[in-house]
Amino acid sequence: MKRSDITPGNYQAVADWYANNGQIPSFARFGHALMGRIIRPNVTEDTGAGRRISALLDMNTRLVLVANHPTRKDPNTLAATPAVYEPLAPVQGNTKIMAAAKLFTKPGAIGFAQYKSMTAVGAFPVINTELFPGLSEEQYQATRDIVTRFAQGQLARGWNLALHPEGDRYRDGDPRTVRSIKPGLEHILGGLPSSVLTAVVPLGIFHPDDGPPRVHAGMPQLASTYQDLQVELREQLQAAVNVASRG
Repeated sequence: MKRSDITPGNYQAVADWYANNGQIPSFARFGHALMGRIIRPNVTEDTGAGRRISALLDMNTRLVLVANHPTRKDPNTLAATPAVYEPLAPVQGNTKIMAAAKLFTKPGAIGFAQYKSMTAVGAFPVINTELFPGLSEEQYQATRDIVTRFAQGQLARGWNLALHPEGDRYRDGDPRTVRSIKPGLEHILGGLPSSVLTAVVPLGIFHPDDGPPRVHAGMPQLASTYQDLQVELREQLQAAVNVASRG
């Protein structure tokens, strides 16, 4: 699969390839560890959140790690968190990371190295209008449907997911304010069979002016218990960001 293949017209083939290829578990674990040593996020948690995460993993629950997206550094911070936060250590090497497709398509040797390393740690390219501003509404919906089916298939096969449910990173206003949650995550979780036990782990990220980023883990919640995922998850993320921003 070449980087040039990541286009709206060939996106189903991209998803099919990434569904069965890409991540190298040993490299992914190494990548998480390296990110942890470089970024060194300061992780805190709601009381009992870590124990709840461990209990859910013992129950063969798939975890969906969701974080706010105030800066372009957030995907790296999210990748570094399991390396320094012991309850999430088991997800290293078996998590699909939903990432903007533009990160897979940069030119030159550095771009190729980024594409290869992101693929090896488990990242999956999500096409958006930033990379393809000419997408029609029909094409955009078709790519969303492919992402939904891909994510559902990976969860059903035992993978975990990591993503930024707000979509693109924050560009205006107060980065401590969590924006509206996109409907994509609700579509993914709502279409899973009841036999696939899934829990959402909210992770609030805050980048201080100096020092490492701060991450606060909120209490995990079974996906099946949400009454209105978009509203409730935004509230959970905002609460986590509030704690992270206070230090």
